[in-house]
Amino acid sequence: MKPWRLTRFLFVAVVVLAACHRPAETRRDTSIQSSELLAVDSLLWTQPDSALTCLMACYDTVGDRHYANLLLAELLYKNDYEQTNRTELLAAVAYYDSVSDPFLAARAHYINGVGYYERDSVVPACEQYLKAVEIMEEHFTEKELVGQKAKFMALTYNRLGSFFSEQFMMQPSINCFERSLHFCTIEPTSPQGVSKTLYLIGKQYDKLNETDKAREYYLSAIKEAPSHNTPFYRDILVYKALCDYQTIGDIAQTLNVLKQTFEQAANEDERLTRSFVIGAILSEEGMFDSALYYLTPVFANEENLNRKIQATEYLRVIYDSLGNKEELGVCERFLACHKKNGRRIESVSFNA
Repeated sequence: MKPWRLTRFLFVAVVVLAACHRPAETRRDTSIQSSELLAVDSLLWTQPDSALTCLMACYDTVGDRHYANLLLAELLYKNDYEQTNRTELLAAVAYYDSVSDPFLAARAHYINGVGYYERDSVVPACEQYLKAVEIMEEHFTEKELVGQKAKFMALTYNRLGSFFSEQFMMQPSINCFERSLHFCTIEPTSPQGVSKTLYLIGKQYDKLNETDKAREYYLSAIKEAPSHNTPFYRDILVYKALCDYQTIGDIAQTLNVLKQTFEQAANEDERLTRSFVIGAILSEEGMFDSALYYLTPVFANEENLNRKIQATEYLRVIYDSLGNKEELGVCERFLACHKKNGRRIESVSFNA
């Protein structure tokens, strides 16, 4: 599917709200930017924390307030701060829509989408990401989408892929992640960017119950991983092991891999995550005594409520089977209090 056709396809995959028309400012030449801001922009792509410090130092002295506010919004996002210059950014979006600088216009729409997403306005956020992609693909050829432009495309398609995944629209999500992967191989978004994108594609196939396809992408993600000693790498191993369990049914090999990730866990949160998966598998296999060893700490210490509920569902079945009425009552009271049903292992999500 050609890129522009993919963009059109994605537009019809979401609810499109009425366009918000903002008055454009007087057109003027933007070919010359202040040297201070150009330096900040260059630094933004590799050292966002340092770039933010530099921008704040020169913010009141530069003439191009729209460029400064665009960079400020991007840097707030890259440094995990809330978008505090929302009004000024909206003015920058309207401004760049009126001048001949498509890359800055696309970046303005992208970061505007981030602002919408932070305010839980998901559909408008998606529209802005799609607009950013449309601008780039209308103004640049594939050969021109290299360097920062390729990295920008990878990031934008990644956010679109995540959006569709959250809506359980797996095929549009796969399309977006595949485009993200294409650009990430040209200009990696991070050292683990290629590996993580392969992993995300695998997760979509997992949701579609296309286990063989998912396993294929997990294997590729493992091969591309730059480090074998990170929680992310262990996440991929877990998902690949679960695919093996579903397709091959080799419980011993699956448990061997899962227990290795448990032993290598970097902190208590990761340890509880691995413990839950092992306990769930053991419970599914009817190995209740061993399952209790792993699931009991999850019930006692897990802060993620959803995962704690899932663990409690397994424990309820185990205690009922073992005839332990006291512990069964504890589980039933907990579940009744939260008025939710646990979800099976296929729904487990990891913080990769």
